[in-house]
Parts: sequence; C-alpha cells; structure tokens
Amino acid sequence: MTLFLCVRHGETNVLGRVLTGREPGVHLNAQGWRQARQLAERLRNVPLQALCTSPLERAQETAQPLADECGLNTRIVPEINEIDYGDWQGYSIEELAANPYWTEYNRYRGLYRVPGGESLAEVQLRMAQGLERLRGEYPEGSVVLISHSDPLKTLFAYLLGIPLDFITRFEIDPASISAVEIGTSTPRVLCLNHRDNLSFLRHGEK
Repeated sequence: MTLFLCVRHGETNVLGRVLTGREPGVHLNAQGWRQARQLAERLRNVPLQALCTSPLERAQETAQPLADECGLNTRIVPEINEIDYGDWQGYSIEELAANPYWTEYNRYRGLYRVPGGESLAEVQLRMAQGLERLRGEYPEGSVVLISHSDPLKTLFAYLLGIPLDFITRFEIDPASISAVEIGTSTPRVLCLNHRDNLSFLRHGEK
C-alpha cells in the first residue's frame, strides 16, 4: 500500500492574477516560504520514501524545507508538471476574461484544449500514468508529490470518478495536502485540500 501525499506549491506573487503556466522564474513569495516551512513541520513525523516535485521552481522551492527536514533529495517528475497553457501563458486573468474562448474553456473544462497547449484529458492521463509509475517504484510507504492546482484536480477527479467539467467545484489551496492510498484494489482518498493536523493518517508514523 502506497500513501501519496499530493501537495500544491506555496503562494507566489502572481497567484490568481497571471496564468503563468510553465513560465520559468516564478518563485515563492514570503507567504509561500512560510507555507513550505509549515508543510515540513506537518510532515516531520511521516517516514517518507520519496519526495517528488514538478520541474517548476515554485514546486521545488516548496519541497526544500521538507527535503531538509527528512533528509531526502527531491526528485523531479515530469508527469506532475503544470498544464501547458500554450498561447495563453503569461497573460493576466483580466486579459483572458475578455476572450470568449476563455469563458467557454472554463465552462466546459473537459472538452476544450488550450490553444497551442494541453487538454485537461491529456493532463489527467499523464498525472495518472505518473502516479501508477511511482506506485510501481514505491509499493509501500509514503510518497510526497508537489504539483499544481489544476493537474491535482484532474488527478483526484480521476480517482473519484468525477467528470473533468466539475473540477471547478472543489479547491486545491496553496500548500494544502490531498491524500490517497493505493494498493491492489480501489484507491482510497483520505483527504482533499487539507490544511490541518495529519495525525489521522497514521501511515507508519515515526
């Protein structure tokens, strides 16, 4: 049985204002670093087999205090990267709001492909494939994945059998933890968007 602790990266200065996508150079702000340190404190008693992150700086920075705390090297996993937002990358949300296609995209997330980028179905597929690959490599114990809001939403929609159009109905906040146990039978989601004490997990706690 593998426990996956899926974390959204901490806050940045452009969070909620700019569709940064995979743009380099987007770093945690002061609040994001506080959230990263709090994450390390929350997970300090969980024995981890691996600490995996998206290739982007904000995810790797979120992992750093936890890596220091648990003595693990971070492992970059391409499958858990942010969505490729293609032609929309770098635009402000205000600018995108004037685009009718942006409105349609947000209404029917499961159907539309970002111009020049990925569809949510493609994101969901690579997230699920990445999870399955890591489960094969770490069949027991706890693994942290530090990723991004919408990719994590697509993953948990897959695990819970929720249509992709409905992923706007739940939140994945910065530095929150969403946990799933995966063994030989049906995956079991233990929490979603959790920001509090994790003692209820008790998965090989130190």
